[in-house]
Amino acid sequence: ENLYRIYFPNLFIEKQYKSKQKKYGEFYTPRSIIQLMINRTSQYIDFHQKDVCDFASGNAAILYEVLLNFNSVNKVFANDIQNFSSFLSFINLHLIKKINNLNVNIEVENFDSIIQKDNYKQKFDIILSNPPYIGQKNNQELFEKIKSHPFWRNYYSRKTDYLYYFIILGLELLNDNGIECLITTQYWLTATNANILRNYILCNTEILEIHDFGKTRIFPDASGQEN
Repeated sequence: ENLYRIYFPNLFIEKQYKSKQKKYGEFYTPRSIIQLMINRTSQYIDFHQKDVCDFASGNAAILYEVLLNFNSVNKVFANDIQNFSSFLSFINLHLIKKINNLNVNIEVENFDSIIQKDNYKQKFDIILSNPPYIGQKNNQELFEKIKSHPFWRNYYSRKTDYLYYFIILGLELLNDNGIECLITTQYWLTATNANILRNYILCNTEILEIHDFGKTRIFPDASGQEN
């Protein structure tokens, strides 16, 4: 309780946090979806002694579920752009480690996964994440950083979604034969301005599965979603 009071001393702070969630396109992933992601990933790779990353960790619900199901993971790495989300990740992951007496390395960071891409000092065997969805409309300042970034400017085009760069980031951070499993919107599959992303995927990866949820609303508070 005392830890929460430090971060939520009053309702104003809580509202600030929720407004930042909207700004960064964050929506926490339902447990049923997390379980589906882990189940499908485990069909292709053994989690034993693997390094697992969530680069938009939120409260670390995905990595928490990984540790709940696989007690022999070597390392989990959680990162989020929001300070409080990183704090929640830290608390939740260390709680499950303590409760289940796990021998797992836990690393939690707080930085911008895209713009500060070089902060990642290792590659991973498995990446599981629900990356943010942020369009360019009303977010020009954010995308100006993409256009001028020495790495990301090669993948920039008009009317892209911030999600596109997270898909590429995950693939860049994978070890050979690693697995990336993301929950995303579906429009990158057909959108004209996602051709750079699709070309990157076709040239660098093997697509194992795509699950289309159609009109099902996975995130009730998010507008215009098809997952």
